[in-house]
Amino acid sequence: MWVGKIKTALGYVVLSAAIFSWWFLALSPESDADFSVPIPVITASRLQLPMISPIDRGDLKSALSGDISLITRLMADWDLDAQILEAQGIIGVQRLPQQNFIRGQMLGRHLQTQKPKIHSDKYLPQTYAAASMLFALLSADQIAALPTGMRQQSELFSKKLTDQIPLDLDRYNTEKLYIERPKMAFAAPYSDPASIQSLKNQSIPLYFMPSVASCQEIMDHLVCVGKAVHQSEKGELLALFMESALAAIDNRMKALQSIIVENGGPPKVLFLHDFLHYSTPAPHSLTGQLLCRLNLLDSSIKNMMLPEHLWTVPMTQEKIVEFAPEVLIVSSYDSESSWKRLNSLSAFRKVPALSTQKVFFVDSEVQQYPSQLLVLAYFDLFQAYAAAR
Repeated sequence: MWVGKIKTALGYVVLSAAIFSWWFLALSPESDADFSVPIPVITASRLQLPMISPIDRGDLKSALSGDISLITRLMADWDLDAQILEAQGIIGVQRLPQQNFIRGQMLGRHLQTQKPKIHSDKYLPQTYAAASMLFALLSADQIAALPTGMRQQSELFSKKLTDQIPLDLDRYNTEKLYIERPKMAFAAPYSDPASIQSLKNQSIPLYFMPSVASCQEIMDHLVCVGKAVHQSEKGELLALFMESALAAIDNRMKALQSIIVENGGPPKVLFLHDFLHYSTPAPHSLTGQLLCRLNLLDSSIKNMMLPEHLWTVPMTQEKIVEFAPEVLIVSSYDSESSWKRLNSLSAFRKVPALSTQKVFFVDSEVQQYPSQLLVLAYFDLFQAYAAAR
């Protein structure tokens, strides 16, 4: 009798466990299994065109950091690439005007052959953008201190480089900065008023860098900052290199689009900022301008009439699903967390880019740098699109 009761009890336990498991699986987030899905990775561009030089991201970063020999070589390579693409029938190929190209080569050769001058003057950047430009224009020992937090941007500035500048720009180092006696400080309209007043009290000349709104303004600032630190030729060369690099990426995009058109047309692309909430860049923002230049900003977003102070457009889950992008480019500070979050939202199961895993991540720090490093952001956007092909 007892055996029969035990069997009956075990049967109820098994049945209850089965029912509980069924409901648990039915009600649990659909994403758990997907967390093991490897995050899509941006590989080297799959653009296959004969005789066109590849753009290496490391080389591009080094050139934007002031490597003169690399700048000169890449500009020459890209001018030749443009001629080859024209010969292959690619429409709308861009090249530096001949006088600008020759000017760039002359500047590069001159800077490589002249004897290095020993400068004792030091300069103080108060903003990340100013520090980025000064890194490319000067030696590390000419930079008096770094803006607070810049050392953490190791993807852009190596620890080996930032370690050469021992001071950070904070109130604890005011006396040490006074001893350094920087010749000039580079500030912005939004710089901390107390810090500005402290610099004025020390009679340190101030160079106010206005907010930039376009690639051209960044190039103009490079030239002006170069003159301010007695590196006018290098500033001019970096500006010409920016122009050349942007054109080189444009040309590869045109070549890629010509291939895509032959294979059924371009996919629908959506760029998302993933920071607290999802948003997409306004057309007049720097990222929005880069996306427009690559023809990756959808017309429904491009034609929005938004106030100038609004840099992003909020994107709800419903809007993203309704947009139905075939390719998602996500700007994030933590790509793995963003990838898990995308997969954890059951509404996104309907998004084509998720089902085909055509989701690619770009570094938010790079995307938001209003300096010559904007070229690196542009290249990353192109690489993400090319990887989705």
